[in-house]
Amino acid sequence: MTGFGETSYDLGICKLRHPTKDEAEFLGLELSKIEPWNTLNSTAEELKEGFLRQDSSTNTYAVIRNQKAIGIISV
Repeated sequence: MTGFGETSYDLGICKLRHPTKDEAEFLGLELSKIEPWNTLNSTAEELKEGFLRQDSSTNTYAVIRNQKAIGIISV
């Protein structure tokens, strides 16, 4: 597990938390339309599955602002 072992973090201006299925689906769809994911031919489904996967070496968090997922980060 990385040093980021918690399921969520409140950063004041935004929150980080493991994405829900709906958030991962939304972010996968939106990000698949832009660079570099578009050029790499990454599908929305591939991105969604990656966002939902948590393993021993990576933690993935949705960036939440005003109750809405606005980004994703993996550490």
